[in-house]
Amino acid sequence: MESRPPLKWLPVRDDHAAVAFLSGYGGGAVAGDLPRVDIQVGPQARLWAGTQAHTRVYRNPEGIRTGQILTGSLEDGAFCAHLPDPVTPQRSSIWSQSSRWTLGNGSTLVVLESHSAGRQGFEPDFSYTRFESHLEASGPDGEPLLWESYASDPGLLPPGSAAVAGPYTRIWNLFICSPNPEAALDALVAELESALEPFAGVREDLALSFGRSRSCTWCARALAASSDALAPLMASLRQVLSHPSRLGTDPLSRRP
Repeated sequence: MESRPPLKWLPVRDDHAAVAFLSGYGGGAVAGDLPRVDIQVGPQARLWAGTQAHTRVYRNPEGIRTGQILTGSLEDGAFCAHLPDPVTPQRSSIWSQSSRWTLGNGSTLVVLESHSAGRQGFEPDFSYTRFESHLEASGPDGEPLLWESYASDPGLLPPGSAAVAGPYTRIWNLFICSPNPEAALDALVAELESALEPFAGVREDLALSFGRSRSCTWCARALAASSDALAPLMASLRQVLSHPSRLGTDPLSRRP
């Protein structure tokens, strides 16, 4: 495990899976930060990769490109949960992140992407300049499994408008994919849907929907009014992933 500024990996000893949290030296991303992260999961291995805290993106009035570039590969039979905390873009900040994954036969990838409206209580909601994210995953022969592209430019279309996010200030997207859908993936999806079902639909503090977009890909999307509204979703996810047939552990209970 190697790292260099502005990021560092914090490994956590665990008897069931490899566990590591990504942390920053300066408490957030400043203009021009564009680190590259490479994750490789070996055959039949299990990995939990998260972050130590929210990724704060500081002001960037000059408009210098800032973000993160991630590449990941899962070998045959591997299981990887990449569950970073939300990105928190401050006023006049710019953030661009891209993630590209390659999955081997029988492997499973669980990815969470989320961000907030900014520093609530300190700045107006959605006062950042631009936020964009691109996520894709492909199978062992290069066949596409997942392709997701998202951009928010409050100057062109305010996210707080009724046509975009309305009263919600948290965007939460969870993806699960496998190039060879099998009983194990079906069981994972079935357990997670059962746990999330009580929260599905549109409420004042939370809007949640989920389902399969393809036989090999499942996703859940939520808009929330606060981090507290998302807490039950994260608790459900942690419980399902900690099953012995998956990670066999809940690393967030021992976050450094």
